[in-house]
Amino acid sequence: MIKGKLLLYFETGMEGCEWAVIDKDERSPNPYKALKELKKGDKLKIYDSGKIIWEGEIRPDTKTNLTDKTGYPYPRQVVKNYIVHWLQQGVDPEKWAQWFLEEKDCELEKRKSKNNRLEEKV
Repeated sequence: MIKGKLLLYFETGMEGCEWAVIDKDERSPNPYKALKELKKGDKLKIYDSGKIIWEGEIRPDTKTNLTDKTGYPYPRQVVKNYIVHWLQQGVDPEKWAQWFLEEKDCELEKRKSKNNRLEEKV
């Protein structure tokens, strides 16, 4: 279980923002090791003042809030004036984005990939 803070993450050249968690216990001198990108199937709990305000499985929605007014030659998803790669299915996009902009406390359980399961058997 990863305990940390939500983060709307972006860098030049990413063509949009990613939803991520900063692992508060990561001690590596490389700050990127603390950055955990949310992926389909991950489980997330979001807290406000110690109380769970949302919990569930990450289910990317790539259709909500599409607009062609971003300067790109194809529609992109936008929330709070940020271009994003996806939004959480079943959650109000404005609320979802606000939690990340406020860097709410959270717990993240990463979905095990097939590669990880194979490595565990070896």
